[in-house]
Amino acid sequence: MDSSMMSTRSFGDTMGTASTSIEFHKSFQDRALSVQEDHFTTCCGYNWIRDTFKRRDCIRFQFTEEEPGRCQCGRLEEEHNPTKTIGEPEEVWCPETHTKEYPTDAFGELEFQGAWTTTRAKYARVSHNASAEDVLQLFTEGWGLELPKLLIEVTGGAKDFVLQPKLKRIFRQGIVNVAVSTNAWIITGGTNTGVMKHVGKALREHTLRSRNKIFAIGVASWGIIDNKDDLIVEKRHRGQHRKVTHYRMTSSMESKGASLDPNHTHFVLVDDGSVGKYGVEIQLRSKLEKLIAQQRIDPDSDRGIPAVCLALEGGVNTIRTVLENVSKDPPIPAVIAAGSGRGADLIAFAYDCATRQGLLESKQIDQLKSKIAEAFPREVDAHDNIMQYLKKIVARKHLITIFSVDDDDVNQGIDYAILSALLKASNLSISDQLKLALVWNRVDIAQEQIFSKTTHWSEKALEDAMEIALTRNRVDFVKPILEEGLLMTNFVADKLQTLYSYLVEEPFPTLAVLYKVAHLTPPRGGNFTDMKDIGRIIQYLLGKGYVSKYMYTSNGDESKSLCSSPCSLFSCVDRCIERPGEDEIDGLDMFDEEDTSPFDDLFIWAILTKKFQMAYLMWQRGRQSIAKALIGSRLCCKMSEIARAKYNTDAADIIMAESRRYEQVAIGLLDQCYTMAPDYTRCLLCAQMEKWSQQTCLSLAASYNVYKFIAHPAVQDLLQHYWYGKLRKISTIQEFVVWLFGKRKLEEEHTGQVTSRRYTRQCSGGHNLEGDSDGLEMSEGLRSTVEDSNGHVARSMSRSLSLCSGHSMSPSDMRNNTLLHNRQPFNHRTLSFGRRVQAAFQAPIVKFWINTVFYLAFLLLFTYVVLHEFDTSSLRIGEILVAITVFSLGTEEIRQVLMQGERETFTFWQKIKMWANNRWNIWDLFGISLYAIGFILRWPYGPFPSFLVPARVFLVTDIMVWYIRLLDIFSVHKIMGPYVNMIGKMCWDMVYFTVILLVFLTSYGVARKSILYPSPTGTWNWDNLVDIFAIPYWQIYGELFMDDTGMLECRGEGSEGCSLGAAFVPFVMSVYLLIANVLLLNMLIAIFNNTFTSVQENANEIWKFQRYRLIVEFSSRPGVPPPFIMIQHIWMVIQWFLRCCCHKSNLSKEMRIVFDDQSETLLYNFEEECMGNYLRQLTLQEQASMPGLIQRINERVEAMALYMEELKRREEKDRRLRRKETMERTVATWNTNGKSSGQAGSRGSQGSKSKEYSRGLSC
Repeated sequence: MDSSMMSTRSFGDTMGTASTSIEFHKSFQDRALSVQEDHFTTCCGYNWIRDTFKRRDCIRFQFTEEEPGRCQCGRLEEEHNPTKTIGEPEEVWCPETHTKEYPTDAFGELEFQGAWTTTRAKYARVSHNASAEDVLQLFTEGWGLELPKLLIEVTGGAKDFVLQPKLKRIFRQGIVNVAVSTNAWIITGGTNTGVMKHVGKALREHTLRSRNKIFAIGVASWGIIDNKDDLIVEKRHRGQHRKVTHYRMTSSMESKGASLDPNHTHFVLVDDGSVGKYGVEIQLRSKLEKLIAQQRIDPDSDRGIPAVCLALEGGVNTIRTVLENVSKDPPIPAVIAAGSGRGADLIAFAYDCATRQGLLESKQIDQLKSKIAEAFPREVDAHDNIMQYLKKIVARKHLITIFSVDDDDVNQGIDYAILSALLKASNLSISDQLKLALVWNRVDIAQEQIFSKTTHWSEKALEDAMEIALTRNRVDFVKPILEEGLLMTNFVADKLQTLYSYLVEEPFPTLAVLYKVAHLTPPRGGNFTDMKDIGRIIQYLLGKGYVSKYMYTSNGDESKSLCSSPCSLFSCVDRCIERPGEDEIDGLDMFDEEDTSPFDDLFIWAILTKKFQMAYLMWQRGRQSIAKALIGSRLCCKMSEIARAKYNTDAADIIMAESRRYEQVAIGLLDQCYTMAPDYTRCLLCAQMEKWSQQTCLSLAASYNVYKFIAHPAVQDLLQHYWYGKLRKISTIQEFVVWLFGKRKLEEEHTGQVTSRRYTRQCSGGHNLEGDSDGLEMSEGLRSTVEDSNGHVARSMSRSLSLCSGHSMSPSDMRNNTLLHNRQPFNHRTLSFGRRVQAAFQAPIVKFWINTVFYLAFLLLFTYVVLHEFDTSSLRIGEILVAITVFSLGTEEIRQVLMQGERETFTFWQKIKMWANNRWNIWDLFGISLYAIGFILRWPYGPFPSFLVPARVFLVTDIMVWYIRLLDIFSVHKIMGPYVNMIGKMCWDMVYFTVILLVFLTSYGVARKSILYPSPTGTWNWDNLVDIFAIPYWQIYGELFMDDTGMLECRGEGSEGCSLGAAFVPFVMSVYLLIANVLLLNMLIAIFNNTFTSVQENANEIWKFQRYRLIVEFSSRPGVPPPFIMIQHIWMVIQWFLRCCCHKSNLSKEMRIVFDDQSETLLYNFEEECMGNYLRQLTLQEQASMPGLIQRINERVEAMALYMEELKRREEKDRRLRRKETMERTVATWNTNGKSSGQAGSRGSQGSKSKEYSRGLSC
């Protein structure tokens, strides 16, 4: 076992550290030893072990009759203490009277030598009458072991024996599987012989394949251990007891006793003062096992730790051990490996012969006696005792489980037999059995032994089981529990707070870390039950104005807090106007009967607690899967950033992988939906979701910069519709003129296909909304959902689809279905000229080009103004127009701030932060501020004279800002858009490069200035900064100022200093230019090249994302450009006051649709069906992948091997049967051919032969 697998964080690390040849400084050693000595004085330290555990030495020599020079303890007389006494002749040696206790001298950490790889283990020498409580305390506190969920006692042959290859393989796999899945302790004899050796080899194979550690505890007799003197640390290292003890193993041929097994992790060596005697440890081992079984399996449970005895081969002691276990109170069930030999086979044979009540008939007893005689031919005196043991064992038949390799269900393994035996022997209720299976993490046991036998479950039992499954991250149990009918809405409403409080050994970053990062105070004791704080953490992680539903309270506290701040005035007004008389939602009572969001809450909980497999399962459940995937991607991405900021890169990489996973599944599910029905997919993207802070899938992806999602054809198709608005069917200027001034209908060429060409819908009256004949048909479940006799769903979805797909459909057409069956054009009335103009100006593409033209005109006018001198007495008309335009741009920025998000949920400050996420908005604010300063300085009508020169500086700087603003217009272009993004990223690269350059520039500038032009003492001139920074900066570009370097003339204090400066400054300048022009410049080129490559690889996605931002911006902009936009701003203010008076709500924003309940059900039923198809597609892809193929090939090879073994077993069975039939026919022939008279001797001979054959046949 690898040494790293054997270390713990407690007593063992301080008591035994790896020996090394490196000598440290003595002072450091003294400090380290003093710290360790302080630790050893605490509980379970060095002094505690010495005071608690004892060793025994024989102090009274009691000779034996066979060998007078040897004591009954097993030692020679000279091996005793010189102060020993001599016992009486008839006296019997006893540990209590013939030995004396001393503090133990053998404990610590040992390293095995002689094994094919180095392993380590903890060990301690204790007295045979040591307290089991002290030993258990040594395990838990001294050696840092956690209490197990299962105790496996392995008993069997103490000497080496041979197992069948199949049984050996099944035993090794089973013992490892049950130990890993249940976090079990395996207790054995600890020596490298017999059944203990088989257990050790199984652990060795597991250690080489997996990092999951299995604790195997060996309880052995001190007197039979070979080389035990190597374990006595104080003889060799007095004062250095923390050194690792090296243990030499001996071969079984040379050994008089037994060596410790190198694959066990801990050893308890029981000493009664004797040498060479076996069985000394039995009493202490039994007490220890009983004490462990009495400990609670879980802090919240009153059940003890289950224990099981596994018997493999073995002799009389093995049979006695099995009997003792099944006779204990409470009894310990036993699993017998039939076919392993001797004792185990006898128990299995007796079990098969016994009746259901555990009784043996006389015939079966005779057969059992013959079996005993064959198994133990040398222990004739013990045959009667063995028979009595077997009778008592089978009398408790319900506690015995027989595992045989010849059974038909042998593929389930010995681990299944062990756990099934525990469930069979226990008197637990069905719910307690399920909890036990949950603790063991064995869903196969639960499905075959528990769920299959119970048809009715109480709600309380299912809720308790689900709580354990969630808190212990038992993902495989969640699905079968849900299939039993658990109501998740009630469960989450009652248990969500509790789930946040069950955080034991939470991965990084923990909730406590998230509390601190979100500027919250973590609760004492880790009791994270305040859902408002959880909501604040979610809001911090998601950002972008996201408002968690946990923030709402029924008493209106949150509403009051929003209205208490002046910055939240608009949110407060909107709450009063748009939601009159509506109570706030209680964050803890949000799960009404119709709520379908319990899986959403569990999804967030699993993400925050880093139970990623559980989170993925919850993502597959419920609705709005695309939105959940985007939310999960953002949460994981933000937590990864937090972990990386805390320098936990491993946790950051793991969480970032989950973020990419959810981003990938969101895109994959979107692609599946778009393949099945593009129109419904566009509705999914635009549907407003109450559960996710009134957001849409599109707004979530845009807020969290999911470039690949925005670049998906479904999103781009939707953007294309919005970009052209009602002009999407017009392709040329001529068609636009004809449509605007003529009588042509905009939808003339459209055939009115409301539904997708690849999907079918059934609406009111049983009529089908169908596209092309090659489309996919809807499933019956979804089809039945769509039906609505009143046509309500049809009308609602018609309006929604018209918003998504860009064309409308009247309810009458939906009912009559004349359009869909006859494929006639829509019967729209012709729009008036005013309506056409309004429709044209509402198209984002028209708004974009109008604003672009007027912006260019504004730049030309502004350029004209700054190129001419200012009039000191008045403002020219050009300046006034520029001022009005800039002022209108300022009012437009204010409108954008107020229109950010949903005003009933976002505060004014949140809207400002959302507005500031667009860097061009910050740039506009900078330009407006510069112009305001310049205009104030230019203002000619005041008591103070105008500052024309400063004003011109500010205005010229401002026009530079507005010219750079043209780059945002270029971002709509497919080629120049990524270039604009490159410029932005390279500017940030330039900032870091400038900081590095500044270091070398300052160092050279100061050296040059101090040598050539030192300033007089006590004076300071700001021109010094120019000399320090300006001249070195321009020298980078080739302006070397050679006449000022000191090479041509010298202005120093003396000729000696002058000559030194003249030689030093050029040298420093050459080094500086070498670094700046060669090293740093090439580094900058490399950085730019890396930025260019990374942007170029994702150029298409970046351009599409920028295009989305531009379309969204111009979709919400007024139809007229600055400066005329102020007119529409005034009209919007008037409309706002009218809505305030009439208590009317705002209309839906662009790219946002609010569905009614029935339409929403239809839409998300479609998403659920696409979700099922997508998961099936993922399963097929996983099976077709290389790991999947390897796994399937491995499974088939294993199945073929098992089949061949089964075939071989059947052939052997058939061969035995044929031989039996042949022998029976031979016996019958001899009996038939015998003469009935005069040949008695011959008949007697035949009869004896017949009996001989029968006896051989029975064997």
